[in-house]
Amino acid sequence: MVLPLFVEIGAGSPMPEYNRLGDVVAQEVITCGVEKDDVGIHLDDGSGMHLAPNHPMLARYVPKVGDFLITHSDEHQSFSPRDAFEQAYSPKDTKGIYASRLPVLLAEVISIDKNMGPMARVPCEGRVEIHFANGFGLNTLMDEPVFARYFPEVGDFLITYPDGYQSFKPRQDVLDRYSKIEA
Repeated sequence: MVLPLFVEIGAGSPMPEYNRLGDVVAQEVITCGVEKDDVGIHLDDGSGMHLAPNHPMLARYVPKVGDFLITHSDEHQSFSPRDAFEQAYSPKDTKGIYASRLPVLLAEVISIDKNMGPMARVPCEGRVEIHFANGFGLNTLMDEPVFARYFPEVGDFLITYPDGYQSFKPRQDVLDRYSKIEA
């Protein structure tokens, strides 16, 4: 399991593991061309897409041939490197449906302080400090890829996927789509 981007700010407890409810659809990247103002991607089902280089889908990772475009049950799409994808998912059928093999880690947001410096309680424009219920915290720039799709509120969750990808999700989405693994 890839370690999350947390900075410990106290005696943190381990992050609880959850299983995803529902499957994903995956398409293999068969060509990927990067131009000055365009990233052209063609997939194994014959479809394709053109994205601007600064598109949020490319903020974390620019795919290569052999990687995968994943469409999650909530319609969110992300690219995953081939090795990480194969560790995290197993095929359910021959139509591109995959089931998760590995759990995700969830951390509930308990406080958000915008414009705060790294753990020093000093004002710092453009940064955010987020504290989680398990005793961990995150202090980073507000334009980081982890905020590309959604900026959290107290009670929401940070999800760390098996391939290391992280995103914030609204509380109800998490409660509807994940089940806690009991120890």
